[in-house]
Amino acid sequence: MTSGCTNYCCSICKHFSSANYLSVLRHIGVVHSHEANFSLTCGVNGCIRNFCNYYSFRKHLRRLHPDVFSNPTTVTSASQVEVTIDESDDNIDEDEVSDDRNAIPIENPGDVCQSHSQSAVISSKDEERSFALFLLKTKEMLCISQKATDEIMNDVIEIVYRFSNNIGSEVGEILKKNGINLENIRGLDCALNKMYSFEKLRSKFMQNKYYESNFGLVPVSKVKLGSKLKRQLQWSNSHFAACDENCYIVPLLESLKQLLSNDFIFNDAYKDHLLFQDHPNALQIMLYYDDVEVCNPIGSKAKIHKLGLFYYTLGNLSPKYRSSMVTIQLVAIVKYTLLQRYGHEAILRPFIDDVKALESDAGVTLWINGKSHTIHGTVSVMAADNLASWSIGGYKTLASAKRKCRFCMATSDDFKTKFSFEEFTPRNCATHLSHIADLNGPFHNHISTTYGIFMSQMDLPAPDIMHDVLEGALEYELKELLKYVTMEMRLMSCDEHNNIIDGFPYGYTDSKNKASNISQKSLLSIDHNLKQNATQIWYLARLLPLMIGEHIPVDNDNWNNFMLLVTIVDYIFAPLTSDEISSYVAMLLKEHHERFTELYPNSPIIPKMHYMIHLPEWMRRYGPPSRYWCMRFEAKHKYFKNLTHIMKNFKNVPKSLAARHQARMCYQLSGSNPFKNLNIGTVKKMLFLGDYAHADVIKTKDSYLTFETSLNIVSWIEIDGSNYKQGAVVILESDLLPLFAIIEDIVLYNSTTVVFVVQKLVTDCFNSHFYSYEVLPSYPLQFVACEYTDFKDSHNSSITFASTHIKSNQFTSSALNAIKKVGGPSVPNMANISSFALFQ
Repeated sequence: MTSGCTNYCCSICKHFSSANYLSVLRHIGVVHSHEANFSLTCGVNGCIRNFCNYYSFRKHLRRLHPDVFSNPTTVTSASQVEVTIDESDDNIDEDEVSDDRNAIPIENPGDVCQSHSQSAVISSKDEERSFALFLLKTKEMLCISQKATDEIMNDVIEIVYRFSNNIGSEVGEILKKNGINLENIRGLDCALNKMYSFEKLRSKFMQNKYYESNFGLVPVSKVKLGSKLKRQLQWSNSHFAACDENCYIVPLLESLKQLLSNDFIFNDAYKDHLLFQDHPNALQIMLYYDDVEVCNPIGSKAKIHKLGLFYYTLGNLSPKYRSSMVTIQLVAIVKYTLLQRYGHEAILRPFIDDVKALESDAGVTLWINGKSHTIHGTVSVMAADNLASWSIGGYKTLASAKRKCRFCMATSDDFKTKFSFEEFTPRNCATHLSHIADLNGPFHNHISTTYGIFMSQMDLPAPDIMHDVLEGALEYELKELLKYVTMEMRLMSCDEHNNIIDGFPYGYTDSKNKASNISQKSLLSIDHNLKQNATQIWYLARLLPLMIGEHIPVDNDNWNNFMLLVTIVDYIFAPLTSDEISSYVAMLLKEHHERFTELYPNSPIIPKMHYMIHLPEWMRRYGPPSRYWCMRFEAKHKYFKNLTHIMKNFKNVPKSLAARHQARMCYQLSGSNPFKNLNIGTVKKMLFLGDYAHADVIKTKDSYLTFETSLNIVSWIEIDGSNYKQGAVVILESDLLPLFAIIEDIVLYNSTTVVFVVQKLVTDCFNSHFYSYEVLPSYPLQFVACEYTDFKDSHNSSITFASTHIKSNQFTSSALNAIKKVGGPSVPNMANISSFALFQ
């Protein structure tokens, strides 16, 4: 005979269930509330409010769902599960039928329902883990010092002691008034006055030991590079002593083990590498190097604390995960002076040894999540800015070098007249080693042993579109164009242009990256920049046609050449590419550079413009350059710079930063999900499907819905890092003319099912002068229901009203850029391209 009952299951771990909702609530508070990226959907009575803070969730329950606390066994929640008991099973032990002090995994249908006790006893191990997570989160996510952490810990322990003693005294008095002696109840006094497991986390040393054994903290290793005599003062005497000069590295294999312990998604890429043909699941290690000044670059300590930073990430990860800081891991930190003195090989020797082990036929065996796995891998690409690339490649790191390109043998004179990849003699491993052999001196002999360790000379390092395109060619021509518009043609003044920048109706995706004002002094400066960061330049170039297009005469050559460059940028930043597209980009680059020399005879072709000529070849071989650029790596620098100023500990900056970074990664990777895949905004309206204006549209997407289905209309939603709001423009189809739609409503039902109700737009044409698509509302109005995966581009746009048309400037880096025509040969039809190179 069988019977069943309803239990409430933990919606986070899925392993704890109880017949009492408050038991599950307490379990979430103790076990999960301090985890990284904590996120919880209410689920009570169909409520879809999402919370990132446990205490906000408790407050929400008391305010809007008070029945949870008065009737915790009759709550209607999405976390309810049916548990079946086989009462005829003679093998059931009496101890199995107990109260909800024992969590029942829902995967085991043979387990029994728990009693309706209003509280479950949390184990001391869970309490210890919760307090450790609290300390780790407080220190690393709030970026406070160890001293501040210790102060907080001691105060918390003291407060808990005091409350525990007060509660024990009150319970003793109540029992005494009722004729019960506390001492006669065995164990009660100990339970009321126990201090959990705080003592095991009293010091920094004990905390780190706990983090290593329970959260997988990967400690930093010290590598001795050499020694140096330094004067040391002891009491009143001074003497010289040999002091070690060290760098600090994170063991690659241990770091990989920590990463792979999470449930990441891997994709196929870099199939041309022989290692990946033999081992399709081999790891693609993307290495990055840069020199960073963590102190004020114009202060008294400038260059003293300049650091060399090495990071890596995995090319196997989907781009939506790879852009997260948690997947960018530290390889090594070293003082820049030591890097110059001892070279890159000395710092990276442990890393190189680990890579060689991964490249071997046997691979490396790692114990991950209780199972043995054989892992293969190699360094598939290296990212760096130009100075760092020259340094690690063994080239002269000065602008005065005769041959400034690391990809070919071009000279400065060649930059002015040659604009095709085929016109240059490419560098290769054989010629590079030959050049090194002809050089004399210990520096170049050292470089000859360190260069080309990971791959052939042509593959190391990769070109970077952030520095070469956004902070290079695009910013350079944008400056020349604005000088032409404001000073030569006098179509507008600098002040008028700045007023347009300030007053432009930016969309919500654009407003936080709008350009700063551009002064006339900046335009007249001899450098090639506009005092903007890379993202500001990108957004300004994309929106400039809508900002000032009406002031520019049609078919203006300078304007058309800038539009040609913007088109090239779209292709380069697109998430998809192909041999046809890369060949077409090479043609556009040649045409653009030739026009540029004619239009701006006093402005030379700068090296970064020449580097763009090599991008089509990299696009053919390695896929979209946006998959291996420096933007996300450089975002990591901000953490180290901020932490340096917070710690104010300059005795050994590399060691301190490396240790703190590893503790932060330990916390962020300790949770069940290190990424926020879904973040739900405020609920604007709750109604039944039958009362919704677009009910028929919703039912076409899910025919099983009934008119009694509860719907929630939310103001915004974030999916895999992309934010969607009402009024945003999305792409539904991308043929010769893309099909755009405006988001009308964002609808949620069944707690997590997301449907977008969108209004289709009619694409009239592409306006090359405004670099925008002219669209009109469909007549009659057409509404359709879409899912997130139906959008052709994860980015969305805003609309700008002009005259009688709606001009929608779509987000660059979309595959639909391949159908645009801007003053050149027609672009290959995307529909006729059967395959694309995609680096994911």
